[in-house]
This record gives sequence, C-alpha cells and structure tokens, in this order.
Amino acid sequence: MPTDARLSRAVARWGIRLAEPYPDVYSGNLVYRCTLRDGTPAVLKTEPERRGVDEFLTGIEALLLYDGRSVVRVLEVDRDERTVLLERVVPGEPLWRTPIDAALQAAVSVMARLRKAPLSSRPASDCSSSCAPARPRPSSSTEIFTTATC
Repeated sequence: MPTDARLSRAVARWGIRLAEPYPDVYSGNLVYRCTLRDGTPAVLKTEPERRGVDEFLTGIEALLLYDGRSVVRVLEVDRDERTVLLERVVPGEPLWRTPIDAALQAAVSVMARLRKAPLSSRPASDCSSSCAPARPRPSSSTEIFTTATC
C-alpha cells in the first residue's frame, strides 16, 4: 500500500491494484501503473496543489471534454483529493526520432481530431480567470506580440 494517504484512499475507493511508479514525473506528482478490478491496465495520478493556475483541474476538464478522442481517457476523478484514474496508453515511437515530415504529419493528425466538436454536450469550463491578459497590439508590423489564449 502506498504511503501517500490520497493514493491509499483512491486504491480503496476504486478497487485498483498499484504496480510500479513512473519515474521522472513532475516534482510532487505521484503517478503509478495500476490494474482495475477486471484486469484492465490503468494509471493513477495525484498531484499537490500549486500556486497560480491549477493545471491539474483544467487538464482534467480538457481530458473529459475530449473523452478519449486523441487523448487519454479519464476513468475516474476525485477533484477534492486531486486524484485521477486514467486509461493506460502504451506509447509508440517518440516523434523526436521520426523524420520531421512524418513527425509533423502525426502532430497535424492529432490536432485535426482535437479540432472537431466535442462528443459530449457538457459545457466547457470558463477559463477566463486563468488566462494571461492580452498585450496591446504593436504599433509596427515588425514587433512580435502575443494575445491571451485559453
């Protein structure tokens, strides 16, 4: 049983069996391979609260919005405990080892599938409070500028 209380509660609540942790995850995150009751491989992730924009919660909302279309599917989530149970996806060949034309085509393919209307009728969360303010438009066409993005 893990020593992290949130992971222990998730294991008990969702009836999963933990396996080995993933190495090299973002500092403070705990990410474990696990198995569902029926033997299906999955991933259990928890992360601490962080100051500023909370990418855990907005990331979960994005994954739920796309519902497995070109992204990993959320199986269970406990926002208060900051734990999420995800389908386990086995990666293929890393794009940095792929010729640039093929890598770009793979990226474009995923982006095109993400651009489609969501499968669910769930409304998207309002992300305006977490967006950076827009900078004023530059006075010259040679200046580089950015705008707020959500």
